[in-house]
Amino acid sequence: MGTLEVELWYNPIANDPHRPGYGPASRRALGSRLCTPAMSAAGACGAGWEVSERIGTALFYGFKVRRGAIGSPRQPSLRASIRLWSSETSGRVAGRWAAQHEQSIISLGPINKAAYLDRVWQGLVHLDGSPVRLLTGALGSRETFVRGYDSQTGQECDVYRQGAEHCDKGALVMAHNPFHRRFALHSIEYDVYFEEQFEYDATFRVEALGLPLDLRAVSCAPTDAFARMRSKPGMWAFAPNHQGPDGAGYTGDAAERRAARLADEAVPFSPGGEAGAGTVPFFLTAFPMPGNAERTNRDGNTGPCVLGIATLDPFDCCEWSWRQGGGFLLGPGGLLAYGVGPIRMFVDVLLLTYFC
Repeated sequence: MGTLEVELWYNPIANDPHRPGYGPASRRALGSRLCTPAMSAAGACGAGWEVSERIGTALFYGFKVRRGAIGSPRQPSLRASIRLWSSETSGRVAGRWAAQHEQSIISLGPINKAAYLDRVWQGLVHLDGSPVRLLTGALGSRETFVRGYDSQTGQECDVYRQGAEHCDKGALVMAHNPFHRRFALHSIEYDVYFEEQFEYDATFRVEALGLPLDLRAVSCAPTDAFARMRSKPGMWAFAPNHQGPDGAGYTGDAAERRAARLADEAVPFSPGGEAGAGTVPFFLTAFPMPGNAERTNRDGNTGPCVLGIATLDPFDCCEWSWRQGGGFLLGPGGLLAYGVGPIRMFVDVLLLTYFC
């Protein structure tokens, strides 16, 4: 039959690795239930079946049908290429693949042969996870969490210029390209959580004329929420030798090159893969999680902690103390390990949802 083109359909809930009762057998059983929107509207699906979503097409090469077997003439498995459509569901497929989760995808075809063969065959495609992880680690230190980088000057933040509009504090993230092609990430956003909840009382003190002066007492309710990480212009302030989105460097004089670097908010990857290159460190700014200040500050004071002045530090006292304490405990070059939730980022025009 030569090259066979088929439709690809996907059941997002069946393939959700965080679904209660999820496992290989459950994924295959629920993931093989084809229930297109047309079938659902006609009442042709089983009771409680998930409505399948079309995610693209696949080409199977060297396809051959013979008695007792379906496959290529020389290989027990088929060589195929997958073309995903640009959709939220396709982003979930790509994200779960990059996060090394196995998936079950329904194939329906052929759609490129004679009319009497149109969509007569339905199969289940097993998609292995990527051999390498997309995000490989994060580095948090006193330099990144406490001092920060000025997105307007490209230098370490001045103590009197701590406002969130120009002083970025966060972490260095390491990533590896799992794809065998060049691409760039942008519009990255995800939430970071501690592996356990923290609850504490604290008093902030300064030394004035050799005497300790209590500035503020704070009581923080239990929470495991840490920060919302985002990419933004200024993310390359820490890397004066960054060579830009295409690796060719920025053009112009020194001031123009610096301005272009500080305006850049893309993370470029050279072709990667299991044995390829493509490892890139980049900086993500930590923002307070919406509503977390109201949940954690028992005194109800959710404004800037340091003397109430946002330009000294814009964060509430619980958020500020986590960052200060964590940064000084880590010290220069310290490694911070934490769990993360779903990560949303753009790969070219595809919104990729990456599940850790």
